[in-house]
Amino acid sequence: MLKPLGSSTLASTLALLLVAWAQASLANPDEGLKALAEQAAVLVLRHAQTVPGTGDPAGFRLDDCATQRNLNDRGREQARAMGQALRSAGVKSARIYASPWCRSRETAELLDLGPVEIDALLASTWNDRVVNPDRADELRRVILGWKGPEAMILVTHGINVRQLLGRSPRQGGGFVVLPDPQNSEALSIVSALP
Repeated sequence: MLKPLGSSTLASTLALLLVAWAQASLANPDEGLKALAEQAAVLVLRHAQTVPGTGDPAGFRLDDCATQRNLNDRGREQARAMGQALRSAGVKSARIYASPWCRSRETAELLDLGPVEIDALLASTWNDRVVNPDRADELRRVILGWKGPEAMILVTHGINVRQLLGRSPRQGGGFVVLPDPQNSEALSIVSALP
């Protein structure tokens, strides 16, 4: 019979497990870039860094960027650098879809990897009072159905990434995903991109 662990032993064990999990789950970013270039993988990208804040100001409007929380200069640099990293890894063009929010659209445009299409499926769910699992399921089905031949990049919001993959990247970060070879209804994270 297993003996209960003391609180300090339990805390130490949990800390070690979390570190191991984090290291294992942040596989080599080069693997993700290679998958994007060679396997028509999908990059689920959180918009780049914004001015400080959470959500959007009261009364914001999607048709007026001046009413929203937008990218700052560092975020614009992040988006350009991500585009350069993708091109250097062999991603010459991609199908790019972005949330209707200005910070996501601008991030997608600054990648400079092709035209950007706006898709409401990537819209922020921050103001929703209830998480809508159907929306994440629909997005998962879109990703599972992607056949390329080029990479697909989805620029969205942290809350949406969390609903889809159970993890949230920092602003400007994302996850390269492919269909899970063991489960045709699930996504497999190839790597996290910082």
